[in-house]
This record gives sequence, structure tokens and C-alpha cells, in this order.
Amino acid sequence: ALAWPLWLVRPSAFWSFVMLRVDYCGPCFVKLAQWLSTRRDIFPDTVCEAFSSLHNQVAARWSTGLTASEVEAMLRESSVPLRSLEAKAHASGSIAEVFFGTLEDGTDVAVKCL
Repeated sequence: ALAWPLWLVRPSAFWSFVMLRVDYCGPCFVKLAQWLSTRRDIFPDTVCEAFSSLHNQVAARWSTGLTASEVEAMLRESSVPLRSLEAKAHASGSIAEVFFGTLEDGTDVAVKCL
């Protein structure tokens, strides 16, 4: 409520502030903001630009976070022929984390962990 005067002075800064708050609200709000950022036919460019960063820069504070070794162990238990998995998640979206890896036959894969 105290940030609304910022909207009068600099709308882009106001919407960036709102985006930072949405990042704390959980996966449903982040997913809604991701959709909102793609609807330039409905919302102003300042809104879409601010929320577009949620496509690849979500902190996922509600997630406990998985390590690559945990993901590898689960895949091996499921008999997935995994050769390697990169140690760090490359993306943390509103609902999942994504690890890139390679199967035994050389096929590159992206593993989305919900």
C-alpha cells in the first residue's frame, strides 16, 4: 500500500517492486504472473516487462530444492539409464526445477523435478 505513489512517478519501478512481491506469494501467483507477462494485448508494456523476468528468475522459496545427487538416485531407482546429470539446476520455474543430463545412449535430456 505504501508503494503506490511510486506508480505515479515511475510505473516501471512500481511494477518491478510488485513482481518482487509476487515472487514470495507461491507457485500459483508466479504462474499467473508468467501468463500475464505474455499478454501484451491486454496489459501495458511496463507490466509485461516487469513480470517477464519470472520466466527464468524465480527464487522458488516454497521449494526445499533438490540436489543433483538426489535426482540421480531417484532416476536410477526408476531404471532410467542415466549417464550424467549436471550438478546445478538450470532453471527454477514456478513449479519445478530443471536439470540437464545425458542418457547412456548419448541422448541429451532435461529432467523437470516437481
